[in-house]
Amino acid sequence: MTRPPYRADEVGSLLRPQELKEARAAHEEGRIDADELRAVEDRLIRDVVARQEAVGLKAVTDGEFGDPGGISTFWPGWTGSNGCAAASPSSFTASRPSRKASPSPAKSDSATTRC
Repeated sequence: MTRPPYRADEVGSLLRPQELKEARAAHEEGRIDADELRAVEDRLIRDVVARQEAVGLKAVTDGEFGDPGGISTFWPGWTGSNGCAAASPSSFTASRPSRKASPSPAKSDSATTRC
């Protein structure tokens, strides 16, 4: 087997196959039940694990195919410790100092109360 000129490690999520996207949509619309959705997920997980093993990966992932949306389903349910409504990912970078900031920026508690 030829090795690429770089090293790559698979760490989790894989792109969802179209069949999985369609099955999730059908489940949301009530056209298939949870057991039918799970059967599709399980079959596609077996397929993606087999493909990874076939190319020689020693550690494989289920691609997070059983998770409806990965991180995209995490953010809508997030609430901050100060009672803020759902936070967007960009709100976590708003208080990060710019690269031009001095090495010791003045401390402010505004980041902990911002929503």
